[in-house]
Order: sequence, then structure tokens, then C-alpha cells
Amino acid sequence: MTKALSFTANDHSRRGFTLLELIAVMGIIVALSLVIVGGYSGMIRTISERAGVNALRRGAMLARQHATVDGRDTYFFITGFDTYVLCRRAGVISERGKGSLSGDEKPTYLPSGQYSDAIWLYDQYSDLSAAAESLAGMSDEQLKEAFEGDKEKKTGAYVGTLLFDLTDKELASVKYPPWFNYQKDQWVMGIDKKQTKGFKKNNTYGWAVYPEQKLPKGYAFVKTKDNFREDGNFYFKPDGTASGDLLKISIQELSSGKVSTMEIQQDGTVKFDD
Repeated sequence: MTKALSFTANDHSRRGFTLLELIAVMGIIVALSLVIVGGYSGMIRTISERAGVNALRRGAMLARQHATVDGRDTYFFITGFDTYVLCRRAGVISERGKGSLSGDEKPTYLPSGQYSDAIWLYDQYSDLSAAAESLAGMSDEQLKEAFEGDKEKKTGAYVGTLLFDLTDKELASVKYPPWFNYQKDQWVMGIDKKQTKGFKKNNTYGWAVYPEQKLPKGYAFVKTKDNFREDGNFYFKPDGTASGDLLKISIQELSSGKVSTMEIQQDGTVKFDD
């Protein structure tokens, strides 16, 4: 015969948790959650605090890299409260024209006449062969495509190429990249006619390495007489060493007011004092 099962009050009490036990478990869960959330928030805050520093360091290192690889002085220019441009020095403008190329020696696919879409820059001081060497040996059709690009496909070797005026701090879109005019013994190139303030005679200019860059959101360059100059900052030479009017640049995290300062050493190394 099977023995009948029976439960006592004590048996029933051992089948669940007491209120105190539940409160203790919930307390442990809450404590662990606070530790995890606090650690995650701290990690995110640390990443945010370093975002501006990392962006500025990256910009400086890119400038140095381009200087050593391309063999040309490469500049870091502050252009606004949170924007900057990296550019390779190219030359000095010897003459500036607008609209007409009459009497000028031109690539064969460019007919004589008016060009209302460009401002013409001439440079008799510099050797721009490095900028034009990729055009050597191309047919007229290939040159036309390289200069003008395919408007529908938005392709072409020089679509979106940018010049930066180191004197007046202005960016310009290149429409017709350099060719050598043997009649005038100087280089010629055309920029978009919308850029009319800068790129004057005797201005120094260069090729923008990238479009204008911005600091991460929430950061700005600190503007004081000691550590901010809009008219020129530092540049790297082909041997990797640094020079310039300003070798210290400070940025500020706007939410906290924390300031970090980047110092470029003469040997080209980058240090931060934050």
C-alpha cells in the first residue's frame, strides 16, 4: 500500500522566500546595477572628454604624414572657432584673370573665348608639375574627362579638388587644374568664380589635403592672444620637423569648460597638457 503524503506547516514555509530574503536580493541587484551604470557612464564621459584631444592629435599627425610622404611643407590652419584645414604649400600667385583666355596657350580641348565659370590663376614662381604629372600622356578626350569629370556620374580626377589661400584663409574649388603656358612661362589653373575675396596677386596658396575639418561636437578652439591666431598656425617640413607662428593650440570642452593644450615640439612630436 502506498503511503499517503502529508505536509506540515514547517514543510510549507520552506517552499518560498521570506520578505527579508527578497529585499536582500533586490538590494544586491540594485547595487550591482548602480556599479555597472556608473562604470559605463564614467567610460562614456572619459571617451567624450578625450574626443577633442584625439581629433586634434589626429589632425596634427596627418599633417606631418603628408609633409614627409609628399615632400612639401604641410600646414595646419585654424579657420573658425571649431574648424581647421590641412594644406600643402604650392606657390605664390603672380597674376589673376577673369573670364578670358584670349592669347593664352591652352590645352587643345579648351577653345579660345570667354570662360564665365572660372577665375584664372597664374604662378610663375613655383613648379606645379607634381600636380599636373598625372595628366601626361592622356588623349584630348581623357584630358577633357579628367578636367571636367562626368557630371551625371559625378566622377573625374579633379572633381571637388580644393585650393586653400594661406594669405586670406579661403577655400576654392578647382575647375581647371594646372597646365604650363609656354608663351608666358608660367602655370595656369582655373578656380570656381564664386571664390572672389581671396586668391589675389602675391597671395600664397596650397592644395587642401582634405575638405575643411571640424572638431567634435561640443569643442571649440580657445581664443586668447596667447594661444590662438587665425592668421597662421604651425606646419611640418618634409623632414618631419615643425615650425610656424604658433606651436601651442588649446581647445575647450564647452560643457565642462575643461581646456586641453596641444604643443608641437620642434622635432615634430605632439604633446598634450590636459
